[in-house]
Amino acid sequence: MKKDAFKSPGRASTPEVDKLPRVGEALVHMGAQKFQWSFDKVDWGGPYCWSTVSAEKILKEVIPRLKLLEQSNWAEVQSTGSHAIEIENLIQAAQNRIKELYDDQCDSVYSLRIQGKERVFGVKDMAVLRILWWDPKHEVCPSKKKHT
Repeated sequence: MKKDAFKSPGRASTPEVDKLPRVGEALVHMGAQKFQWSFDKVDWGGPYCWSTVSAEKILKEVIPRLKLLEQSNWAEVQSTGSHAIEIENLIQAAQNRIKELYDDQCDSVYSLRIQGKERVFGVKDMAVLRILWWDPKHEVCPSKKKHT
């Protein structure tokens, strides 16, 4: 047996105040994380479920877009028109469905712009977008036009 196998643990030093992360730095760091996605929480039964989307659409347009975004960090993804949306800003059907799926444990969803009006909705879990819905007509959270 190695002689140093039973060493007692050293004392942890108290970090200096100027070495603690600042809130702004933490947010910048979150934006710097690489975009990742997962289909592990996909909604197969709600009004915006994936069973309504053709396999061709998924394979030729949606997945290639998601793969392209994997080369980006979250700050870059957000610059494409993608953004978080508070649950209360969704249409009622989407609010009801997210409550069914997440039992009021979810405050917001993330709208990921695919092209034109087409959106993928998911729940952001750290750097991973856990994909939920397909919204081809931008109906889950319609844009509010200015000056109307």
